[in-house]
Amino acid sequence: MQYLSLLKAQPLSAAVRANTRSNIGLSEQLVFVTSVDDLIEAGTVAGNVITIVNKALCLLTTVDLNGKRIIANNSTVFGFSSVTSRMFSTGLAGEYLITGQNVLTLDTFTLFGNGLDYGVSFADAAGSVVANLFLVEFCNIGLDVTSATNILLNNCNFIDSKVIFRGNHTYIGLTANLFYGSPGSADSLIEFASPFVSLDRVVLDNNNFEQNNTLAAGIKFVAGFVSGIQSIQFQFNTFKIVPTSVGVTGLTTTDLRADFFKNIGITNGSSIASYYFNANAAVTNIIAQNAAVKVNSTSTTANTVTNKFAITNNRATYIGIRTEDFVVGATVSVTSASVNDQIALYIAKNSVILPESRQVVTTNNTNRAENVSIQCLVALATNDIIEVWAANLTDTSDITVTDVNLITRVIT
Repeated sequence: MQYLSLLKAQPLSAAVRANTRSNIGLSEQLVFVTSVDDLIEAGTVAGNVITIVNKALCLLTTVDLNGKRIIANNSTVFGFSSVTSRMFSTGLAGEYLITGQNVLTLDTFTLFGNGLDYGVSFADAAGSVVANLFLVEFCNIGLDVTSATNILLNNCNFIDSKVIFRGNHTYIGLTANLFYGSPGSADSLIEFASPFVSLDRVVLDNNNFEQNNTLAAGIKFVAGFVSGIQSIQFQFNTFKIVPTSVGVTGLTTTDLRADFFKNIGITNGSSIASYYFNANAAVTNIIAQNAAVKVNSTSTTANTVTNKFAITNNRATYIGIRTEDFVVGATVSVTSASVNDQIALYIAKNSVILPESRQVVTTNNTNRAENVSIQCLVALATNDIIEVWAANLTDTSDITVTDVNLITRVIT
């Protein structure tokens, strides 16, 4: 412990630091930082830029870079707590405090902005940056992520600080972070700017957003922010936005690229379809005994809760991007041109009846409509269709399905 205490003392000469490191057998890649001089010694300097390569920087106290900034390549910056390990740069303006290249990990310390819009930048023309941020506090300083492979933000606090994503990305994961306040002149806490392309996913899980009422949104998607999307890109799970009047703009629950699940303060949405028709008089022609055919109707009404389905005449077409498991159920009322006919009702997928859904009803001799419920589980991919079908098991008499109420929803 005497050597660690010595490392924490300020100021330390280069000779003392080197001797202390030698005494405790530290690697040259591990740098204890008590002042900007430690960074200068560990890296190379050009103007106000300190370039750090393949180092682990341990912040032992509050460090003022005195107008300088860091380019960290394949490096880690970490501290012991956000209270005792802090970094800022007095006099720095119009430049990033830390720029990450290749792989950068930030862990357990605080960054102060002194008015910087974006204090930390991950940017690489090849989009090869991998960044991991854990327990980092951003105070009046932003995070600017441009063209990266994987970005993970876990248990970080953004106080009056904005995060912006732009360029080409593979995976972005934000978990259990707090976004609070009003970041300067910004109009949102997180922005997905144009151009922005995600090749895999953007996952926001269990985050809290508590923004100033003057903000236009907690999360803002700029028009034209994505292109070439072929799968679910944005997953919003169990997070909270307050006040609820300014939640997410530019992306809605009906957007095929997004899932909104169990969130507070914004509209949630899942893959669901509901359609019905009543007092239908259109006859369903039976072409052969025991041969199932699609039920005919003159019109079909879609329920307003329908999302990621297109509804047409006795048909729900799944237009979601991801293949999902669904539960499908329908109540059906039917009459026959003949009395005492046994009528089988089915759920059909892509014009193929699903035998597990079959239920049989016998028509009444007074031509009264008889009703039955049918249901099943089914996997649906993009453009798969669900319909109600019927067969006359007794003869070839035509039937009339007077009423149908069908509901299908994804199993979560």
